Amino acid sequence: ACIGLTPVGSVQSPATEGLVTLRSTDGGGTWAATSAHLALGAGILLMSCGDALHCLAAYPSAGGATIALATTSDGGASWRVTAPPASWPDIAISVSCATGLDCFVSAADSTRSGYDDPVIEATHDGGDSWTQLALPTVGGSQLALVYPLDCPVAAGCIGVGATPAEFTPPRSLPTAGSVPANGERVIISNLPRAS
Repeated sequence: ACIGLTPVGSVQSPATEGLVTLRSTDGGGTWAATSAHLALGAGILLMSCGDALHCLAAYPSAGGATIALATTSDGGASWRVTAPPASWPDIAISVSCATGLDCFVSAADSTRSGYDDPVIEATHDGGDSWTQLALPTVGGSQLALVYPLDCPVAAGCIGVGATPAEFTPPRSLPTAGSVPANGERVIISNLPRAS
């Protein structure tokens, strides 16, 4: 089974913009569109599926000021759209689902100099409730964001935590050639160590 998302609407008429889900049950041989229309703001869409039926999408809300979360438990035939808790930052950076119920979202606030106040939020009930995971500091400096984030098991994740000096230019995610010499990146993980 496969799930895809396709944009609809036009930039000239933002009220019509959104996403329609495409589903395939034959390995991508044929596709069917669902009637679900997810209102999408300008920005990056992130999606991870824990299995063939359960997915979590995080994207800018239609107004663009916050994150919108959409979950499906039927392979994309229907979607439940919710707002994250009010304490979350305003931009989703990375999404990873280990199972149909266990998903993790890295988020941060956008600032003039890049990103700030990062969090990793975890759900173990398909998005009904969320718990914030503790993030380390690097050389006494708070991280700016965690990207990428990969959560292979429900017990936790591994990701790259970047300090504020990582970003040139602002509002872009780090790429291989954009890390200045004075920036720092550190691998972070809350996965239990193998014995």
